[in-house]
Amino acid sequence: MKKRLFWSVWGFVPAAALVVHLGPGQEWLRRDDAARAVRVALAAERDGNWSEAADSFARAGDALPESARAERARLALSEAKARVRAGQLVEGQDQLENLLDAELTRPSPDAGMVRQLRHELGTTAYWGAWLMRLDGATPDEWLLEAETSRQHFRLLAEDALAPSEADTSKKNVEAVIRLEQMDLSELRALPLPKNCPNCSKGLCQKKRDQRLSKCKKPGNKDAREQIKSDSAGDALKRGSGS
Repeated sequence: MKKRLFWSVWGFVPAAALVVHLGPGQEWLRRDDAARAVRVALAAERDGNWSEAADSFARAGDALPESARAERARLALSEAKARVRAGQLVEGQDQLENLLDAELTRPSPDAGMVRQLRHELGTTAYWGAWLMRLDGATPDEWLLEAETSRQHFRLLAEDALAPSEADTSKKNVEAVIRLEQMDLSELRALPLPKNCPNCSKGLCQKKRDQRLSKCKKPGNKDAREQIKSDSAGDALKRGSGS
């Protein structure tokens, strides 16, 4: 009787294994793949191989199931940051903006994620304004980036959870204003901001193409409208740079 029971139970083992493999097992395997890709990405980050890090973070996000929304969003944020530092500033900024839009349209946005995205967007736009000036952009062009940066940092200062966070964001606002007011000859004499990618060549044209692409989308708003920013004309009155 015991032998018959044993063989009856044993007969179900392959079927049970198949169920696990086709069900939860597939998710476990995908998470293992994602974990391996993240380890590669982190190692690439430590070595300063930002392009490899970005690609590995992308692979990790793709490996995760759709149900892992929060994890996929964090990986996408890491990917976007790596792309910016790899010199793909326009592509990384687009990805950050899409992530912020997606988070803000959720019924219960993750406040921590929103703050991280705003900080990265403020930083990226600040670098963009700096690099665009070096690339020969007109004030109307680079001030769009400066204003975007300033307003993200302003919102971070207003919504800060701690005085130290507010102070850091206020200092970032002041840095953007200094950039707006700085003479171009003075800017050229300064080193690039810390961690800023040296990718000024061709950036202006990429930004023009980016704005043209956005303008063609129906119902698309200017970035400054989306973050309740001032007009570039107001910034021109404040600043004396060119």
